[in-house]
Amino acid sequence: MLCIFATTDDSQHPGTQRTTQHQFTIPDFEADGRTPTRWVFDCLLLCELHEAGEFFQVAETRPFYPHHQDEGSPYVLVERTEPTWP
Repeated sequence: MLCIFATTDDSQHPGTQRTTQHQFTIPDFEADGRTPTRWVFDCLLLCELHEAGEFFQVAETRPFYPHHQDEGSPYVLVERTEPTWP
C-alpha cells in the first residue's frame, strides 16, 4: 500500500486541524501501463482533488464535497446541491 498523509484544516471544524490517511493499493505496473513515478503522482493528484472538494464553497453549499467512508470513492468528483453545513 501507498499511504499518503495530509494534515489540513478541518473542513467541518474551522480552527482545528486533522490528519487524513489516503491509501492506494500498488498496482501491477506492467498491466497498469504507468511508471511507478507517474502512478504516485496520479495518487497525489487524487488526494488534492479530494481536499479541494472539501474546502470549495459557494454560499452555504460545498458543491463538490467528496464521498467519505461508505458513501463511495473519495476520489470521484461528485456534485451536490444540498447545503453541506447548518
